[in-house]
Amino acid sequence: GIAALRARILPFRDSLTYYDKIARRDALQEEMNQISFWERPEAAQKTIAKYKLLKAQTDGLELVIESFEDAQVGYELARDEGDKELFAEVDE
Repeated sequence: GIAALRARILPFRDSLTYYDKIARRDALQEEMNQISFWERPEAAQKTIAKYKLLKAQTDGLELVIESFEDAQVGYELARDEGDKELFAEVDE
């Protein structure tokens, strides 16, 4: 159920490496948004490569975490309301 899924997902989300990668990815995104970013094309390409790697390393887990959080909210609503249909939907 939801508790087993939580036990499998949260250690990954809570790892310092994950949050460090998210922070570095977001910082690189900010750097790429700067007007002067392309003034040094070789450095820009290296930054883009780093960003793509960090994005690939974090996107999948981010989607899993978002889906889990949505399911958790649905589960809590279904439990509070006694809604069996919502329970079934969340269980999918």
